[in-house]
Amino acid sequence: MDSVILDRTGTAFTVANAGPTRQELILDPGTGRLLGSRTTLTAPDPAYTDAPVGTVLGYETIVATGVVDSTDARPA
Repeated sequence: MDSVILDRTGTAFTVANAGPTRQELILDPGTGRLLGSRTTLTAPDPAYTDAPVGTVLGYETIVATGVVDSTDARPA
């Protein structure tokens, strides 16, 4: 499945979870670089009573990666 994150098209791969969610990793098809991920509800769950199956519960976007000098520094 193709996904677009910050105007970057990636391919989503699904990682099966033990519970009622699915983790999707979105990779750049040319480099294999991680562009982001999302967690989607795949079955009804009492913890998410108002969320229908298919709801994205959370996501992250990777903007930049790199080696830095400290834990509070950002990659260039």
